[in-house]
This record gives sequence, C-alpha cells and structure tokens, in this order.
Amino acid sequence: KYLLEFDPAARVVLSVGTPAGLETAEALFKDSEAVSIMAAPYDFWSAPARTVRALKPKALIIWETELWPNIIAEAKKNGAMVVLAAGRLTARSFKRYRRVKTFMSDLLGRFDLIAPSGWAEYEYFSRLGAPVERLRILGNPKFDQLIPQADSDDFKKSTAGWHQKLWAGAKPAPLLVAG
Repeated sequence: KYLLEFDPAARVVLSVGTPAGLETAEALFKDSEAVSIMAAPYDFWSAPARTVRALKPKALIIWETELWPNIIAEAKKNGAMVVLAAGRLTARSFKRYRRVKTFMSDLLGRFDLIAPSGWAEYEYFSRLGAPVERLRILGNPKFDQLIPQADSDDFKKSTAGWHQKLWAGAKPAPLLVAG
C-alpha cells in the first residue's frame, strides 16, 4: 500500500508462497487494480526465467528473508533492482548460512539494498559477506506501523481495559505485544 501511495502509477505483482498468504493477500488487495497476486514461482528449472521475462520487473523486493537464488539472478540479469526489505536472520539461521558462506556472499552481493530489521541482523548479513555499503537499517515495518496507531484515541480506548488489569491504576501507556 505504501508503494502505491508513493507511486500511484506503479504496477505491483505480489507473489505468495502459501494458501494462507494467498487468502490474506486477496483480502487486502481485492479492490486494487494496481496489485496482481500470484503464487510464488518455483525457484528451479525455467520457472524464474519465464516469470521474469513475463513480468519485466523494474524491482524485485523480497520481504524478510525469502532468498531464492535463481529468481534473484534472473531479476538482476534482466536489469531489475533487487532489494531485501525488513531482512530477518536468526542466530540459528546465521550459523547454518555460515556453512555456505561463499555461496551466501555471492547471493547477497546481487542485492542493490539489504535492509535488515535491526543491528543483530545487520551484523549477521555483514559477516555472511553482504557489501556493507548496501546495508541500511530501515527498521521493521510490522513494528513501525504500530507506532502511529499507539498514539491514536481509538487505540487508547481499546486498550484501556488491559491497562487497568495489567498496571492496576498506573498511568496509561501503550501496550506492546511482540511475538
């Protein structure tokens, strides 16, 4: 939605990898003519090349850490900017990726921008060989979009009961639930 606010003429193709993701995407964008929804292409055989040739993307924006090497390579080969947004990487995943560091360094080097969610992820991506000049911490959009909501009157009203139960008379403040 933010991309379309920034560029109302943009044509967005959103690919999803699960039936639940497809259902959610269709519900979110059912009234949008600018957003097409498709199942994510398999990342082998000729599917990535066919998909990139058909869509001719200007940019491939990968959310969190869906690192599909063949679709990334095809997008780059065809001149698309490749971005990893809200990049997440756990300590466990970092240890696994470290075993194939040469492969990961090559893969991460194909990105024009890697936007880790925080400093821990920044460090992990850097240690895996991501070019530091392409790393930018831009935050976690899932969290960041909650900040304006937390200051709204509707949010304060809807959480007032929880504040009473949790803080028993303490001054009301936003309640953050992570997980």
